[in-house]
Amino acid sequence: MAYSQVAVVVGGIAHVPVLIGLAKFFDGQSAKNYKAGQAIREQQEAKVKAEEEARARAQAAEQEAKLKAAAQAKAEADAKAKAQAKNKKEADGKTGGKSK
Repeated sequence: MAYSQVAVVVGGIAHVPVLIGLAKFFDGQSAKNYKAGQAIREQQEAKVKAEEEARARAQAAEQEAKLKAAAQAKAEADAKAKAQAKNKKEADGKTGGKSK
């Protein structure tokens, strides 16, 4: 039994929406997978960035603490040197300007 040309064309045209529907379905599935993968990558990148920022803040705080400690030590050393100079000056004043 042979099909007429009209029947073949109508059958082909009738299947076009089915093929389009299948193509859209598979496209949607692959798009969902792609978007899910992108979301996971973005979360990982955000986590790494947050960790790097936290590490940088910690290093900056540590550096600041070291500088503050050094400044305090210098101030204490200067105060001690001034006190020693003052004591030496007072001692020289008591002995008549003669130092040992």
